[in-house]
Amino acid sequence: MTHKEARYGNNTMRFPYFSSRSNGGASMKEKQTAFEDSFIGFSDAIEKIIVYIVYALIIGLIVSQALLQSSTVRSRITKVDTLEGVHYENVSKR
Repeated sequence: MTHKEARYGNNTMRFPYFSSRSNGGASMKEKQTAFEDSFIGFSDAIEKIIVYIVYALIIGLIVSQALLQSSTVRSRITKVDTLEGVHYENVSKR
């Protein structure tokens, strides 16, 4: 039997993907291992990028919240204080 033929009654099925001749000499296990290695390398790189983005967003959140604590910066960034009935400075002095 060539190409790992399997016989079922009068029908013959061929499985060329399991033959070492049809896939360039590399076994399926070697190709799967090479794919897994490249996928792990790619996913590690993407994971590092995502972690850096999350860190940058957390730092940006902390900095922006710290800046909003200053009344001069807050008055330039947001207009909500002018729309409120009682100013933030007056509430903190009570």
